[in-house]
Amino acid sequence: MPSISVIVIATAILLPTVALVVVPLLREHAPAVDSLAQHNELSIDRQRIVRAIRELDDDYGMGRVTELDYQRLRAVLVLGGAEVLQKLDQLTKAAADRVSELPTESLLENRIRLARQVDRGQPSDQPV
Repeated sequence: MPSISVIVIATAILLPTVALVVVPLLREHAPAVDSLAQHNELSIDRQRIVRAIRELDDDYGMGRVTELDYQRLRAVLVLGGAEVLQKLDQLTKAAADRVSELPTESLLENRIRLARQVDRGQPSDQPV
């Protein structure tokens, strides 16, 4: 049975090593997760604004809101909606840019074909 000092030393070596490997992997995926959460939050905000505009339109149509209040409130809601849509567009563009940086399908197919040639021992003049 290993002594306590061996366990402590092994743990002292193992934990930082695991941290050095795991932390960069977690950071690599964090922007995508943050971006998705932000996109979901903005989508909910957009739905709320659309719903508020519809309710305001209904209230105005029924005479519950004066013309002046209606115009002011609707302008505020429309501006808020425009801001949310701009942020959603920015997130969508950023996500599209990240996707466009990924290798294309034809490039992947070419690499697979070359790797299979190497596995079969066939010479290849292109790098894998």
